[in-house]
Amino acid sequence: MSLRRTDYGGTFEMNVGSTKTFTPFIEDENGNQQSFESVVTYATVDVVIYKPDGTVISTIVGSYADRRNGKISFTVPANVATLENAGNWIGEVILKNNIPEVIDQRKFNFNILESY
Repeated sequence: MSLRRTDYGGTFEMNVGSTKTFTPFIEDENGNQQSFESVVTYATVDVVIYKPDGTVISTIVGSYADRRNGKISFTVPANVATLENAGNWIGEVILKNNIPEVIDQRKFNFNILESY
């Protein structure tokens, strides 16, 4: 188990043993939904879930669910949401262009909850 160290504004939660798909909207610096219409500028989405000490729990390939309206999608499988991984972690969305260079990174809180 872990302690929450930083509040990144958004929190995603799932239960141990479950598989869950998340489809968040990404906002630009003005709080508007970010457009990902350029497939050259925004080619890929990766999501990394890691512990505060930097230990990676999982790297997940995401997708653009609605490019025009800034919506991405990623699925966390049950083999990641294990009892051993239960806790309050950090998630990071990594957007890359077609080279692939990192264009943007956004952190969020990610909780894997124990079920009783």
